[in-house]
Amino acid sequence: MESKGPKALCGPMLTLNSRSRYNNISRRGRTPVADSPRRNNHFMTGQNNHRMTMLIAVTLIWATALTAHAQFKVQGDSPIQGLPGFGSLMGAPVDPNPVKIHAEFSAPSADRPARLFITAQIHETFHVYSLNQATPPQKTKIRVNASNDFQRVGSFQANSPPKINVNPSDAPVWPNVRLEEHYGKVTWYAPIELSSGVVLEDLEISGEVDLQACDATSCVPFLLSFTAKLGPGIEVGSPAPPKLTGPTVASEYRAKSSSITIRGHVEPQVVAPGGTARLVVTALPDDAWHVYAREDRDPEEISKPTLIVVEDAADLTIYRATTPSQPIEDNQEALGLGIQRYHEGAVTWTVDIAVPEDAQTGQRVLSGIIGYQVCQDTTCQPPLATRFQVAVTVGEAPTAGQVPLVFAAAKYRDAAQAAAKNPVPPAAPGSVAGAVADSSSMAVTLGWAFLGGLILNLMPCVLPVIGLKVMSFVEQAGQSRSRAFMLNVWYSVGVISVFLIVATMAVSFEMPVGSQFGNDVFNIGLSALVFAMALSLIGVWEIPIPGFVGGGKTMSFADKEGPTGAIVKGILTTILATPCIGPFLGPALGWALQQPPATAYLVFTSAGVGMASPYLIIGAFPALIRFIPKPGMWMVTFKQIMGFVLMGTVIFLLTFIHPVMIVPTVTLLAGIAAACWWIARTPVTASGGQKAAGWLSGTAFAGIVGFFAFGYLGEVMDYRFQRAVSQHVAASGGEVVLPHAEGELPWQLFTQQKLDQLTRERKTVMVDFTADWCMICKTLESQVLNTEKVIDAVALGEVVTLQADFTRKSPEIVSVLNQLESAGVPVLAIYPAGSPDKPIVFKGPYTIGDVLDALEKAGPSQTTGRSSSTVMTTP
Repeated sequence: MESKGPKALCGPMLTLNSRSRYNNISRRGRTPVADSPRRNNHFMTGQNNHRMTMLIAVTLIWATALTAHAQFKVQGDSPIQGLPGFGSLMGAPVDPNPVKIHAEFSAPSADRPARLFITAQIHETFHVYSLNQATPPQKTKIRVNASNDFQRVGSFQANSPPKINVNPSDAPVWPNVRLEEHYGKVTWYAPIELSSGVVLEDLEISGEVDLQACDATSCVPFLLSFTAKLGPGIEVGSPAPPKLTGPTVASEYRAKSSSITIRGHVEPQVVAPGGTARLVVTALPDDAWHVYAREDRDPEEISKPTLIVVEDAADLTIYRATTPSQPIEDNQEALGLGIQRYHEGAVTWTVDIAVPEDAQTGQRVLSGIIGYQVCQDTTCQPPLATRFQVAVTVGEAPTAGQVPLVFAAAKYRDAAQAAAKNPVPPAAPGSVAGAVADSSSMAVTLGWAFLGGLILNLMPCVLPVIGLKVMSFVEQAGQSRSRAFMLNVWYSVGVISVFLIVATMAVSFEMPVGSQFGNDVFNIGLSALVFAMALSLIGVWEIPIPGFVGGGKTMSFADKEGPTGAIVKGILTTILATPCIGPFLGPALGWALQQPPATAYLVFTSAGVGMASPYLIIGAFPALIRFIPKPGMWMVTFKQIMGFVLMGTVIFLLTFIHPVMIVPTVTLLAGIAAACWWIARTPVTASGGQKAAGWLSGTAFAGIVGFFAFGYLGEVMDYRFQRAVSQHVAASGGEVVLPHAEGELPWQLFTQQKLDQLTRERKTVMVDFTADWCMICKTLESQVLNTEKVIDAVALGEVVTLQADFTRKSPEIVSVLNQLESAGVPVLAIYPAGSPDKPIVFKGPYTIGDVLDALEKAGPSQTTGRSSSTVMTTP
């Protein structure tokens, strides 16, 4: 056996492994410095930076030397023989040959074919990666040299499963990567078919193993040659699956006191090599209960999604679970819960399982875990989970039928951990069920899609823009038939193009139809566009898009619409329509997304044609619009009414925006209104330069307003929203630390109960009575309380800081202020640990010196233990 060692010029020769003992330098214990915690942190940070600099320098020197050395021929088993590795520089010598390879093949028998065995003996401090490792790092690859004496007829498998580790998100190399590692000894084996007349004793099988060997501090790629001769081989088979703990049940699972039943099976009973099996999981919640939609990961929120994780699949390829059922989306962002997605009634998920074409016949044990939670409108049951196992049989003769899953109880956190450890499966090629729609079902679906698109024209979020189209119909009535038809064709192009874009987003990026309305940036941008259009219709300014009716300056429709205006109008109409999927269209598009891409695009195109069909018909037969009155002053009134209807559309769009962003958005709209007014002040007869200057200055003003709105106002509204949520938590008895930046006091929400508890525990307590509308209060907080001297004094005395929000004149806070003989804010009260009945009170403005003297007079807290309440930090 020859070892070719590290491959020259193949990229970095060294990568830091996440388990390196040097990765934890910055996490070592720190000795606090009593007089200045900040100084201690700066000192330790500098020390860590110094160590990290040395570490990087040593790494670069070693990598440079190794790369240069690898370009010269060196005698011995390995080119790195005698060259110090990274570990040796740190005092831990690296074995020059950490992996040794032995290969042999076995003779065929009556019940099994001949097999090629390749065994890797791995140094105790090293590991190699599996054949299925997702790169990076480098997975192990085995290449067998071609020969007329034999043929490999199956894929390589390991006789023992790899150890699974997942790098943490803060790892310096390969963060969040799932690592499949072999330690000690591993044998890979594959079936081979021998040619007739071959003398086994004379046969030699050669090849190479391309792998990466890593220890705690370094990784080095190796290309190892092998030559296999006849031998006894080793006894191998499918690795024994992990046993299900506790009682098991087949076919379906229902936990005690649960309101949902989980069923599952694999089909067919026997699948041929190169075929596809399917794991089918059905959730059946009881009446009035719903189960949450499936996700790839647990987002660690209050409601728990359904998780379907296959942990052990042998040599099978697992695809992502899908369902034709469209989940219900309930926007609960006002409660801080985001958009809740759930299924009412039974829902079935299907997982495609691809069998390799060269798969060896026999059984593979598939095992995994399912996590789920069911809720009613007012209550939820605790999240649950169940483990499952099932045998997937690969055979030359496919056999229809089902193999039921075997279930056992588990915990949801186990499902969440399994989902986090395992990589997200890819989407299955083609349809989920592997079935191709026949011509009759395709025709019916296209019909429903067409009808659904047609009905979209009647949805309330579309009607305002349809009004604009009606105005253009009046103009078209006086034109030639061909021009009227072509304008409607261009309008239809705009409509259909949006459907095709939505289809691409859904097929390629798995974004549900209408999901863009869950994006605040999209909603804010669309609101700004529609609002500017509304101002144009009302007469504030002239929108510079052909085909959109402007203000009073455009009394006539003699200006022709043109293709650009028609296309833009069609695009805008369709974008506004996407949240109003309407009847018929939802099921058709949901079915389409489970089909091959070509079918999905065909269904989406049918929906677009359906929405555009009225305009194509009217364009082809202009006589249909003769019922519209002749042009006149009624058009001005109608145009202005449509402007106010578009403003109603803006309000509709605002309902999709996170509450924190509503005030900044309205501020931006005010800036856009001012910009449009300013642009309209430029005379029609002005030069091009003057018009450009008007546009530039107006746009710049709107940009400045937007920067202020989403910068300063966004932070203010976010703070107030988080505080409102915190107040609800505090009202239920929880202890909440309000959101605060570095260099600010960690205020907790004030309640009389909390104040009484802290004073009983002999804590010194400082209470800031403040309000959002009190500018003096805000000035005192920034210029006095949140200063370094006050923060250090509070930390040194272990003073607990409470903030009493007087914005809405809470009766509880009014009562406390009355006790302090104050009718308003600002008020600062410091309750000494030894005599809480004698608080030190400041009414009105105070200075840093006043606060420091009061804290010194009050003295520190007389206990050092934490409060018994649980602290929840609001993000």
